[in-house]
Amino acid sequence: MSPISRLIVCLAALAGLWLPTLSQAAEDETRHCPAASPQNTFIFFGPGAKPENEKRRLDSLAGAIVKQQSPVCILAYTNPNDAAHSKKLAIRRVLWARENLGSAGVPQAQMSYELRPLEDDADKAVLQSVSLILGH
Repeated sequence: MSPISRLIVCLAALAGLWLPTLSQAAEDETRHCPAASPQNTFIFFGPGAKPENEKRRLDSLAGAIVKQQSPVCILAYTNPNDAAHSKKLAIRRVLWARENLGSAGVPQAQMSYELRPLEDDADKAVLQSVSLILGH
């Protein structure tokens, strides 16, 4: 296991979150989340977003997830050029979404998680966001 993967596992364990899918995705870049589309993807902390508004949006979405019993994958991107710091921030975003969904009543069994390295041609703004992708 690489030092970065060990760091991810340690941070996750310290936060009370064991995410084998995060460490696996970080190591071999497998895709755990379903394909994203405008219909099933909700992006939080995009450019210009205010934290209090994002919390309200997430609470509203959580209500729909609970009601429909939809699986949700929490996806955060990392910068391959600054892996250690970028992964730490990505884990924070995943934990924010996980904790807020959980406190709104979404069962842990309905949630999955993934860290994904940003592709070269992608918009760098996604490094500050977290996506919730509904479905399988």
